[in-house]
Amino acid sequence: MEWWAWVILGVVLFLSELFVPTDFFLAILGFSAMALAAVAGSGLVASPSIQWALFGAIAIGATVGFRKYFRDRFGSGEVKTRETELVGEIATALADIAAGGRGKVELRGTVWAARNASERTLAAGETAEVTQVDGLTLHVFKVD
Repeated sequence: MEWWAWVILGVVLFLSELFVPTDFFLAILGFSAMALAAVAGSGLVASPSIQWALFGAIAIGATVGFRKYFRDRFGSGEVKTRETELVGEIATALADIAAGGRGKVELRGTVWAARNASERTLAAGETAEVTQVDGLTLHVFKVD
């Protein structure tokens, strides 16, 4: 492959990292392509098969050596999951739910199975805070 093809590949990979968050995998591959562009441009390696093998070796080495550092330093931190994202949200009871009982609540326009974690009945139309997510069941607590 020509050196400029490696540059184009590197730029595409770097730009892809901006639009598709991959925890720096695409950025590391972009770095590897740019490093190989320098090697191919200097004329040290002309065979495409050796270039691809070297690209793989550089990518693996860079991933092992630098990915954790970049992810810790520049990463978004906590990964949002359904469990952490919904806790603290306010849901509306669709029917009366006895204390400790099960029923249905509406949250973000979706009907969820719910368990009333408070010590009093949650009346239809009342709001409650999501305190825990257990599979597809929300544990809700009446907020006074």
